[in-house]
Amino acid sequence: MLANSRLQERLCEFLPLVRVGVDFGEGAGGIAVVKGNAILHAETYVDFHETTLEQRRQLRRGRRARHAKKMRLARLRSWILRQALPDGTRLPDPYRVMRDPPARKEEQEAVAHRPSLR
Repeated sequence: MLANSRLQERLCEFLPLVRVGVDFGEGAGGIAVVKGNAILHAETYVDFHETTLEQRRQLRRGRRARHAKKMRLARLRSWILRQALPDGTRLPDPYRVMRDPPARKEEQEAVAHRPSLR
């Protein structure tokens, strides 16, 4: 019990402090400044000194593809939220639907055995 209480004391002293985390990788790394649970600054860096033009183009293509995917999802979400059903209600936010925790097994089975509306 003594070790546990000492650990709790040290955690209470450590967490409110400003901390710097540095991650060194082969071609990339990252830096983060954190106070408590709040991230004050975070960034990643990539060392392009030894890359070829083809590798840089491939990385840029990946960045642009990821950005385009985010924009497509944002446009789709915006469109879904603007749609109204015949009774005047709105469709649910797809982000919340995608991120809801998985339903319990009993609820999944109840939905599976529900008769279709067709």
